[in-house]
Amino acid sequence: MKVILTLPPEILFGSQKVNCYGAAGTDAVVLNCKTNTIDKTITITDAFAYQIGNPGTVKFIFSTLKNPTVNAITGSFKLQTFTSTDYELDSITKGLVVNFFCIYPCMTCNLLRPDQCYSCYGQTSPFAYYFDYKCFDKCPDGYVNTTTYNCTACLKPCENCVGNPSNCTSC
Repeated sequence: MKVILTLPPEILFGSQKVNCYGAAGTDAVVLNCKTNTIDKTITITDAFAYQIGNPGTVKFIFSTLKNPTVNAITGSFKLQTFTSTDYELDSITKGLVVNFFCIYPCMTCNLLRPDQCYSCYGQTSPFAYYFDYKCFDKCPDGYVNTTTYNCTACLKPCENCVGNPSNCTSC
């Protein structure tokens, strides 16, 4: 079965390559997807094989898509499903909207202060590193990037560190 998702104008591709993942109701976790940046479509070709009946809830995760730069309710996504022989099974063209409260580069935020980040987009953003409710291109002095893109304080007596909080570069 093939799934085509058309993005609304407010959602942008972060890069030419979008990684697609099946979070629920799919046959695999890592999915094969192709992007068309001109038509703003993502085509998933291997989410599920032919099956009789409803697979239940289906959830996809797409990496490298970018939120709008302002708070916005997007236009509708368009979602179409096709058989392996390109017969259209279903098409939803209205009502698939996202309400973006967080201001980029925040991935999650305080809903009362959309510029106050709780997390950042990590490797998909030039402002990947989270520190003190903001996203930065690198951790500030006295802090080190962890594997989760969180800036962690260097351990005393380190003034600066690299790799992990106890690997001092200066004291």
